[in-house]
Amino acid sequence: MEIDNFEIDDMIEKLAMKYLSLLKISPSVNGYHYFKCGIKKIYYDSSKKFKVSKVLYPEIAKEFNIEESLVDRSMRHAMKMSFKRGGVETLEKYINFKFPCAIPTPREILCVLSDIVKKELRKSLMETTKKSTPTQQYPKNTIAL
Repeated sequence: MEIDNFEIDDMIEKLAMKYLSLLKISPSVNGYHYFKCGIKKIYYDSSKKFKVSKVLYPEIAKEFNIEESLVDRSMRHAMKMSFKRGGVETLEKYINFKFPCAIPTPREILCVLSDIVKKELRKSLMETTKKSTPTQQYPKNTIAL
């Protein structure tokens, strides 16, 4: 069974939405959509984790047709709201990870969530391929090469 890019994009988006909801970030906040976009972009190119300000924010800004500074500001605002609502604590308990500061930076959230999404998606894809490909049976005294 082949999985196309549209299905992978959909799975990434659903996982990103799951974790952003754990953070208690509302979809009505612009930062929510920028986080979701950033997670997807980092999934496809993990080197962007190290170039958030120089590469990732400009790409997100271009996609949403806004200024680069608004991307970071909106994400920071979303994180402040998340902190006030107890979302950061909820996420920390769920993923068993403690952020170094009380309110994580957008970069920290993007890195952590993109890694989690990547691991969950990889696990899900492996389970899907295991179910769809029949296991080959070999006689007891032979070795499969």
